[in-house]
Amino acid sequence: MIYHRYYDFFSNKSYEPKIASISVGNLSMGGTGKSPMIVWLANHFIKNHKIMIISRGYGRKSKGFIEVGENMSHSLVGDEPLLFKKIFGDKLKVAVSEKRKMGIQKMTGLYPNISCVLLDDAFQHRKIKPGLSILLTTFDSPFFSDLPIPSGRLREPIHGVKRSDIIIVTKCPDNLVNRDRKRFIKRLSKFNKPIFFSSIVYNEMTPLYDVIVDKIENILLVTGIATPAPLLSYLELNYNVLHIKYSDHYSFTVDDINHIHQKFDNFASNNKIILTTEKDFVRFKDNKLDNYINLNPWYKISISLKFDDEDGLIQLLENYVRKN
Repeated sequence: MIYHRYYDFFSNKSYEPKIASISVGNLSMGGTGKSPMIVWLANHFIKNHKIMIISRGYGRKSKGFIEVGENMSHSLVGDEPLLFKKIFGDKLKVAVSEKRKMGIQKMTGLYPNISCVLLDDAFQHRKIKPGLSILLTTFDSPFFSDLPIPSGRLREPIHGVKRSDIIIVTKCPDNLVNRDRKRFIKRLSKFNKPIFFSSIVYNEMTPLYDVIVDKIENILLVTGIATPAPLLSYLELNYNVLHIKYSDHYSFTVDDINHIHQKFDNFASNNKIILTTEKDFVRFKDNKLDNYINLNPWYKISISLKFDDEDGLIQLLENYVRKN
């Protein structure tokens, strides 16, 4: 509370990047879809801009500034920054730094042609004042129905919304009805921000190795993410699913793999696979577990985002970036 009041009062203490800067964050504790939003933004902006992603690197065992390379470990840089780098490779730069100001300054010093920075999970990082701030809230657990910690799951009081420039309601049903849309707009309109709605699109399941199942009927789902429920519900529409759930950012071990394989051996009889998320696979790969899993039908699934008014959102974003 005191932290936010300080920056509300002394706004000149916040660093304003000299290049276009877009922050993605939330009021709630995790699970609002920040990583997919960063990937969506990067996919859009790499077409016409030189961009970088700056993250604190949640869960890493290192400290300070590190430019992320594709072959680094998640324990060194964090699973999400490593995922960003593996997705985009040389198309953009990724760095981790608890001190976002230092991260931006070091990266722009190394790469002067960078014209836009995407700030991952920086809504509460008041030492930075982004040029444009995107606030995410989920359809199932909107911030306007929640309370600050410890009574609820909000990182700060709701009036922090005033620092945002765009509000996106994430993880909406595919068939979002007009009644629900109007309900959200009514509750959010008092903040006087543009409001958009997004839903998850699950991409095709792809094998990690050469063990392929032609007709998948049974799935052992293995996750270490904040909110696996939407994925589980999606899969259960078409498959028989058994779910093994680990904590968010979980670092898998050989013992875990042995436990998973034991479950798999006793799960269904045939036409079965082990499925994990793209984000989880970064941690599997990093912990050198390939030799333990490459003889079983392991698959991964990634996600994309779909917006109710993608053209309108892109226009807002492009107008901001062009001016900066």
